[in-house]
Amino acid sequence: INQENTYCNYDYDNFSYDLEKNYPDIYKDLSEKYEADNKKYDLVSKARDFLETARTNIIGKYIGPIKAGFSKYYNILTHESADRYHIDANTHLTVEEEGMQREVHFFSSGYQDMIGICMRMSLVAAMYKEEKPFIIFDDPFINLDMDKTEGALQFLEEVSKEYQVIYFTCNDSRIRK
Repeated sequence: INQENTYCNYDYDNFSYDLEKNYPDIYKDLSEKYEADNKKYDLVSKARDFLETARTNIIGKYIGPIKAGFSKYYNILTHESADRYHIDANTHLTVEEEGMQREVHFFSSGYQDMIGICMRMSLVAAMYKEEKPFIIFDDPFINLDMDKTEGALQFLEEVSKEYQVIYFTCNDSRIRK
């Protein structure tokens, strides 16, 4: 490989010399284009490195708290561990079922709603560490069965200890009496 590289460099040097000697205008134009393209390449490389660093910093800053928040809220809502769930760097959530990671959209609407609520609350908790925004829930438990609705109402009580909660529902079965 080194020998081939040496031959290529030699051929390039000879070609470059012949081009410069026999076609000076073309050589000048190509040299200027080469320099301009090299500057663009350097700029794009620096931008890529900067964006990769920013992505790594964001992942480091938010993914851990998002995972912890999801686990906390999932446990409150279901009284189960969230160990089966995986959140990637793009906050994409999958669940391990029968040894495979599965997309959440394959599960029931009620299950998707529970997971979605936990994920949104974990994002709120990760983004607002100092201040606590108010949270509006507009009948978020409509797709839950009666067993899960009880956990959902407990979830609302727990969330309301940290946040001001505005909760709308159109069914008396989804309120505490």
